[in-house]
Amino acid sequence: MKKLAVLLLCLAAAACQTAKTARVASGGFWIYAKYVATGTGVLQKQYVEIESGGSIGAITPVRPENVRIVDGGRHVLAAGMINAHDHLSYDHNIPYFVRADGRFNSRRDWGGGCRGYKRMPRHKTDRPEHLILSELRQVAAGTTGNIGNGGYKGFLRNFGDGANEGLVLPRAVWNDTFPLKNNVGCEHMPASGTDYPFHPVGNPETVYIIHVAEGKDAVARNEFVNVSSGETDILDSATGLVHAVALLERDVRKIAEAKATVVWSPRSNLTLYGVTAPVSLMRDYGVDLALGTDWAYSGSAHLLDELKVAAAYNRDYLNGLFSYAELWKMATVNPAALLRASDQIGDVRTGMRADLALFETDGRDLTDDESVYRTLVESEQPAVALVLRDGKALYGDPALTDGIVSPDDGEVFDLNGRERFIAAISETGYAMTAILAANKRGLVEKCPRKPCSIRPSDLNNRLYPAAKPYSGERTADDPDGDGVGAADADPLYFNPVRPVDLTDNGGRQTPARRRK
Repeated sequence: MKKLAVLLLCLAAAACQTAKTARVASGGFWIYAKYVATGTGVLQKQYVEIESGGSIGAITPVRPENVRIVDGGRHVLAAGMINAHDHLSYDHNIPYFVRADGRFNSRRDWGGGCRGYKRMPRHKTDRPEHLILSELRQVAAGTTGNIGNGGYKGFLRNFGDGANEGLVLPRAVWNDTFPLKNNVGCEHMPASGTDYPFHPVGNPETVYIIHVAEGKDAVARNEFVNVSSGETDILDSATGLVHAVALLERDVRKIAEAKATVVWSPRSNLTLYGVTAPVSLMRDYGVDLALGTDWAYSGSAHLLDELKVAAAYNRDYLNGLFSYAELWKMATVNPAALLRASDQIGDVRTGMRADLALFETDGRDLTDDESVYRTLVESEQPAVALVLRDGKALYGDPALTDGIVSPDDGEVFDLNGRERFIAAISETGYAMTAILAANKRGLVEKCPRKPCSIRPSDLNNRLYPAAKPYSGERTADDPDGDGVGAADADPLYFNPVRPVDLTDNGGRQTPARRRK
């Protein structure tokens, strides 16, 4: 299976490395691409100006004269992706492989070893070489920004826990894994009420990115209740709810009314809980979704892999409800809007920052906009041909970076038969040899086989024995694999009866679609 982890395994071997340098460019340059994917559609055969200050200048079908042109040929030029949620300081951990029988009911079950579950081993790092490689995994997959914890100077724009690499946001970002401070011991796990050590109070100058309702029972849902009710209601259009799995329809309606965003991490949710957020219901209510990898421990190594999980779940369990354009916006337009940075990043428009990624298409002619977005969503990491942040080449094919990078910026490596320039030296002050030497144990192939833990499943819920098991296997009697069968209210859309439905929803399914 070829994914970025395989690439990085090759990076760890000295035999895979061939260091070279490239010429220096002066001033700005232009990029030509047959397809330019924007938030409102696809432009064809365009020249995009990258100004010397790092902004996007003109976008025109007319070839400019007497300028440096990076020829992207039949490639797709798109906005650099924004990972709406990743714990970079944990991405060096060897990935967790889920048990075959049962899943957890709340994040404190595996995180704290609560309610009779075993605590999952993992540790945080602050070692620069580990953090740099965590960022490089993202950059090499076309990502230029991350909302989360950890990170190091250079490469990604780190929103919420580090420098933004020069980007000025209109609001501060408060990124908190435990906004109720219920992460010590197992005593603060109420299924109702307000028994938490802390309750955040909203600030109109702040974007709140908070973990809530991560799990599938009332204990998980009660976190959402406590940040969305009464004097401690902080829901508004500058709130990002990370995970938001254990929600009922009335909760989704409240999120929609507040115009808050939900950060969706399907792979990690399915791995840990066997179920993910009710995203089809959220779509029907008009809730914006932003995609996040969570961490490589139980999620994806980078956003291209997470996009494939989202696309497969959409195809197999949501009846293809989301278009490929909608999926792509979850990784670009929507997280930028959450950050209040839609005028700077997340799209390809004149005046925005030149945070861009160029994707190979294998020379295919793409017939319509949806086929272009589908190509982006289905791209494997080696298809990433160039990544720019503020117009600076961070990563790419030397045939494209030649002339726009300095010999002191980085090195060129032979990676799995493809040469790629990596600007580690100028971005971080570390040479790739030092970065890779410190990460040999962490470069482990995450998923031996695709699609790697995307099937929803919960066959043995030890805390809630009345919960009906489901395997995610779709049959004629159970076309969505949610275990409900003939009585299913939404037979083409996965929505099992979860523990929170047993205790807080009268034992009924939370609907997968909004009723007209």
